[in-house]
Amino acid sequence: MDAAMDAASFKTNRLLRKRSWWLIGQRGVYRKMLVISALPLVVNIVFWVLALMGGTALSLSTHRVDSILQQTDAVSNGTLWLLVNLIVSAVVGVITSYAALEIERSDGKNFEPGTVMARSLTWRYVLGTVMISVVIFIMEAAVLLLFGLLAGIAAVTVGETAGVHSPLLPVVFFAVLVFGGILMVRVFLPFSQTRLLMKDAIDNERDWNLFGLMKESRDLMRGFKVDLLSLYLSMWFFLLLELVTAGVGELFFSPYVNMNLAGFYDNLLRYRKLRGQMGM
Repeated sequence: MDAAMDAASFKTNRLLRKRSWWLIGQRGVYRKMLVISALPLVVNIVFWVLALMGGTALSLSTHRVDSILQQTDAVSNGTLWLLVNLIVSAVVGVITSYAALEIERSDGKNFEPGTVMARSLTWRYVLGTVMISVVIFIMEAAVLLLFGLLAGIAAVTVGETAGVHSPLLPVVFFAVLVFGGILMVRVFLPFSQTRLLMKDAIDNERDWNLFGLMKESRDLMRGFKVDLLSLYLSMWFFLLLELVTAGVGELFFSPYVNMNLAGFYDNLLRYRKLRGQMGM
């Protein structure tokens, strides 16, 4: 069997991409994945339609949840609306990742999207996804805040010392962007496997906790952060089209992207097993 098609073999990123195309091409797989990929888009449309019907996209007061707002006086209406939207989108959005992992492990045979969606919306999955999403959201906000502060300080410092038209300004901004990129890689990629680890823990009925999963993800990713970054960059065309289409393109590209990421995760598990067998 071709190594790219063999689910049990360790693969390079090139073979991962080749296998992902092969899986997408299996009978009915892409069509079924499209159904699951449409869920986040549908959720966002519903949220915006409800908001517009209420007169504003950033207010919950017209949705008859005044009691909730009274209990959360410290949180603005817009922030609460955004948080609810993000949580619901995260819960349904991760289903595509779970589906891709099941397809990866079964070669796309007997894949039923309804079964995956029903299981992924049980309370164990939902609670775990919400906890992971909240923690990652806080981490992202902290990193973006730090990045914004650094960019602002750099701009003010260079502007005051060398003038706003100084040739040093682009250099400083480039350095800040590089630092921000390194920070993002160091902070987020180590924890990128947390959700899939949670799925395996739930499916195998193992005890787990959020920070234990994050530590396990960090250990899995040790030595592979550049590989994952390279895999993302190899799919730059799809990610660019997603940006150009304001997210609508994600509906069509998400199956392929998530299939690659699912294969990458299984690669990590194979490497950990091999490392354990060698006593490393």
